[in-house]
Amino acid sequence: MEDVRILSSKNIMQKSIKTFASDQVGEIVELYRLLGKCVRFSTKETDFGEAYCLHGQFKAIRLGDGHIFTSTKLYTLSEISDSVILRLSTSGVKSVEFAYSVGIVTNDNLQKSYEYLAVPLIDVKEADPLAALELSVKEAEASGKVKSLSSVKKPARKPAQKPAQKPAEKTGGKPNSDNKGSSVLGGGKPASSSGSKK
Repeated sequence: MEDVRILSSKNIMQKSIKTFASDQVGEIVELYRLLGKCVRFSTKETDFGEAYCLHGQFKAIRLGDGHIFTSTKLYTLSEISDSVILRLSTSGVKSVEFAYSVGIVTNDNLQKSYEYLAVPLIDVKEADPLAALELSVKEAEASGKVKSLSSVKKPARKPAQKPAQKPAEKTGGKPNSDNKGSSVLGGGKPASSSGSKK
């Protein structure tokens, strides 16, 4: 896999169209598959007029040798970019996904003349960020890797535990209830004087 700064037919094929199509002059030849998720686009003036650059995540698979290219920027055929931009310009659409087969119609003199064509493999549509995850779950269910709730054993219920008892508070000692002596503040008899009354 090769990550490139900008993805285009030119750097995907790297001037090697003759290698993949030289023995099929006059026929339609599929060159690569293009897949992408586009979140925005920009324009640029070139020698051939205004060009659209798509921004997002893109991948191209060159069919002649299986080489894979990835990039976050894409310059592609106008029929592809126009379809993507039209869908992306719809109110509320934040990203668009697409997949195309890209090829050429070769002429008698391949080095001088050929025409690109593009055929959609899926409809250009709003990207669903959870679609791939949902598909993975369905595939796992079909293969038996996902268990249903009915097949899961119910965990044993633990007996309820009684709350721990709070320890009794310790007192400062047993009160002396048998004390027959008088209290300083109590109501006992006052001590008598040892002196004689005159």
